[in-house]
Amino acid sequence: MLFFIIMCILFIISVITVVLYNSDIKLKILYKKTYECDIVTINLSGFYEIIRYEIELPTKELLYKINEYSVKLEKRKIIKNKIKLKKPETIDEFIDIIEKYKKEYLQKKNEINYILKKMTFYDLSLNIKYGLLDAYLTGILYGFIYMILINIVAYIKTYYHLDLRRIYIKPIFNENVFEMEFNCIIAIKVGDIITGLKMFINSSRGSEIDGTIYRRPYENNYGKYKRDD
Repeated sequence: MLFFIIMCILFIISVITVVLYNSDIKLKILYKKTYECDIVTINLSGFYEIIRYEIELPTKELLYKINEYSVKLEKRKIIKNKIKLKKPETIDEFIDIIEKYKKEYLQKKNEINYILKKMTFYDLSLNIKYGLLDAYLTGILYGFIYMILINIVAYIKTYYHLDLRRIYIKPIFNENVFEMEFNCIIAIKVGDIITGLKMFINSSRGSEIDGTIYRRPYENNYGKYKRDD
């Protein structure tokens, strides 16, 4: 009887594990830029909609929080009077943040690409309304923007799962205008996230080995065979 109960419990645990392993984590992103607002809304849900979380922040504030979180992950000790995180307020500060994440991407390129290929991007829509005082430049810019966006979408579709709803570009002549609204839902299975995290951990351990364990024999051999002058 006890054996039967144990087997039932193990079976139930196995079923729950498989179900959770194949469940989706969904990330819904809404970005809206107008003269009145510059807002990013992120909605996170998972485990068959059991878990839900939503955050709405100005773009600058969101970038600041991402930067702050990355600092914590790097285990840097932030002392209020010595190290101060600044919100990106200029183009140069935005570029510095982009360059920082670019370096991190190159270090974890394989792991990041694995995660991206397991993601599904759907219900993607982009609405852009722009205008310049020069009608001729406005017309030229329309063709340029459309060409760039179509090429980006074609590239993403080649390597990743993308379901495009629509891209809409509306030029406004003889007026300085720029408004944009972006929507996208990103889904990935919990099992793929776990596999990706394992890859990140193994990669980090490999970096530590390359930087410490393999350095010591070199130093010892250098000292052993160094000739006295």
